Order: sequence, then structure tokens, then C-alpha cells
Amino acid sequence: MHEIDRKSHVLSLEQVRCLGSTVRNEIYQRFRALQPASVADVAESLGKSVELVHYHARELLKHDLIMEVEKRPSGRRPESVYRATHRVVELPKTGDGAEEAVRDMVVGSLKLTARQYEKASVAAEDDPEVARSMHVIRAIVRLSDEEMTKFLAMIEDIATFLKENQSPEGKSVTWSSAVYPNLSSKRSKGAEAD
Repeated sequence: MHEIDRKSHVLSLEQVRCLGSTVRNEIYQRFRALQPASVADVAESLGKSVELVHYHARELLKHDLIMEVEKRPSGRRPESVYRATHRVVELPKTGDGAEEAVRDMVVGSLKLTARQYEKASVAAEDDPEVARSMHVIRAIVRLSDEEMTKFLAMIEDIATFLKENQSPEGKSVTWSSAVYPNLSSKRSKGAEAD
């Protein structure tokens, strides 16, 4: 068994394709959040069957996205326990045919983020601690090329901060950022913010 890679890892095209399945991506994210965790742990936390999680865990193992870190006693035979192979993962730069695979993975990840946000927002209604940990910003703005460059650099600075300040004892949170041209309103003026 090998150590977790603490440096940022750029996903290979095969790894991106592996995570293109929304269900597999959700299972991968849960292994990352619970680590270390068994297939049974992940299945229980997601409300999915052990068989389904086991199937996807085999694919994650095959693509070096999770690794076995121990065997623990459980019933008739020992149970494998896994953790994410890489602490921080990044999408590959587009090119070499990666565009479609990256797009599929990002769309699936955003769908997963929306589902997880919905669960957290429902929980926040009764749990002030959850409510204090939530923050949503959505903005539709017009930026000059120079302002856009500065804005994207600020997002990269936040991503660097998160990579450098992870704590195994800290609270598990999700941060998603998607910046793209608003193609449906090229003619609209002004800005909106939600």
C-alpha cells in the first residue's frame, strides 16, 4: 500500500472519464469526505446498496483514484478500507480530446453539488451550525478582459489557499466555482446578482 499523495494531482483523461459517471463521482467524493472508509461505510452514508458502491469502488481503484489502506475485521472475512489516492485533484487542461470528458465530468459534478446543497439547506433550517457554514453567491456581470483576468486570478488564489490549508481535523465543506460566458444574454446590459 502506498502513501496518499499530498501534492496537487492533475487527473488523467482516463480518470476524468471514470469520474464522468455522476454516481461514481458521488461515491468518490464520499470516500474523500469519510476517509478512511469501507464500501459499507460509503453505501450506508449515501443510502445506496453495497453492491453498487463495490462496483464503482473497483473502477476507482483501477483508475488509481482510491487506494486500500487497511483491512479490518468484519464478519467472515476482513473488510477493505480505502482513502483517496490524492488529497487535491485538478482537471486537465483542455486539448488532446479532453474537452468532452471534462465537460461531462463538470456537468455531473455540478448536478451532484446541487443535490448536496439542497440537502445541506434543508438541514440548515434546523441546525444553526450548518447554516453558519453555508454561503452562496451567484452573479451575472459584465467584465472587461483585464477585469476578467484579475477575477480568474483571484479564484485561483482561493483554490491555492484551500489546497494549502486543508486540515484532517477540519470541517468537510464543498466549494464549487464555474465561470463561463453568459451566451444567452449577449445583448443585455447591466448586472444582476443573486
